[in-house]
Amino acid sequence: MIPARSEIHLRKATADDVAALRALYAASVEALAPGLYNPDQIAAWSGHASAPAFAAFILDPLTLIAHDHQQRVGFCGIEPTGHIASLYVHPEQGRRGIATTLLCAALDRCPMPSDGHWSAEASLLSRPVFARCGFAQVGVEQTEQNGVRFERFLMRRDPGAHPCAFSGCRYEATLEP
Repeated sequence: MIPARSEIHLRKATADDVAALRALYAASVEALAPGLYNPDQIAAWSGHASAPAFAAFILDPLTLIAHDHQQRVGFCGIEPTGHIASLYVHPEQGRRGIATTLLCAALDRCPMPSDGHWSAEASLLSRPVFARCGFAQVGVEQTEQNGVRFERFLMRRDPGAHPCAFSGCRYEATLEP
């Protein structure tokens, strides 16, 4: 069952969340990437969920989890530099504003990035979310993961860009300590 808007809560990820976030990450990539990425890219991308480095991917930045008290429905990580390290939503929860809310909450938790701006390497899936929250595409990069090439979009948001509080961006969510 899809949770109602008022039932979504945000909290900081802990080591106890890593296994569930591995599954959410892989499910998100495997369900949402077909049609935008080829099978080799999807396998390489989703394979990161089983890598030993995945725990650090979650725990090194400040990672916020969206949940409905029964399941984790998304997560977003942000580093003190302002770099958005991750942004994933469970495929059954897409198109409900959860990714946008997570991104906005992460920006709120890092109001003064040490790099002087916020940045991300966006996929074809996440680029529209970043654009809705005031990020502009400033470049394209070619990268490789597990021997497979990917194109990513370099996104940047400067201080003073329109706030994330515009209509449609804020999900009614409670941020737990």
